[in-house]
Amino acid sequence: MNSRGRYRYSDAEIKAIIMGAVVLTDTREQKNRHILTALDQLNVAHKPMALSFGDYSVMLPVRPDAGISRDTYFDGEIIIERKANLDELAGNFTTGRERFKDEMIRAGTARKYLIVEQGGGYAAILNGQYQSRLSSKSFFASLLSFQARYDLNVIFCGPDRTAEIIWGLLYYHVRTWLTG
Repeated sequence: MNSRGRYRYSDAEIKAIIMGAVVLTDTREQKNRHILTALDQLNVAHKPMALSFGDYSVMLPVRPDAGISRDTYFDGEIIIERKANLDELAGNFTTGRERFKDEMIRAGTARKYLIVEQGGGYAAILNGQYQSRLSSKSFFASLLSFQARYDLNVIFCGPDRTAEIIWGLLYYHVRTWLTG
């Protein structure tokens, strides 16, 4: 065991444990077939589960041989929220603002990631490349405010890379947990 009371694992053991991890997908998450298909192609297990906040998290199933005596859920430690595009995100800063804010508050100290499946990033927001009536200045300010207030990490990507990013974020979170 290391100084934190956790087992010390070899690199091979760490990889084997993490490859047994299961991506949790919120049961309310819609239009995510492309993500589930890509996770299947990556040979990453996934299962639907009602998450209290966020769209994705991870769990390690019981592995007595590795000192993991019960299923270990990380949904209170790391969450990933996904938005299909800037239009959906703009909706979260207008009509859905209170619900989105409440979700970030409920997530507490968990690591929070927001994946927006639209390229262009901040430039697309500042250039008004979305359909909402929300001004680009207000949109940009809201996003930066949520990042600062709720320690929200924002990632822009195309939908063809979302699963890889989700898996990468969860993989390295679990890896860090295992290595203490």
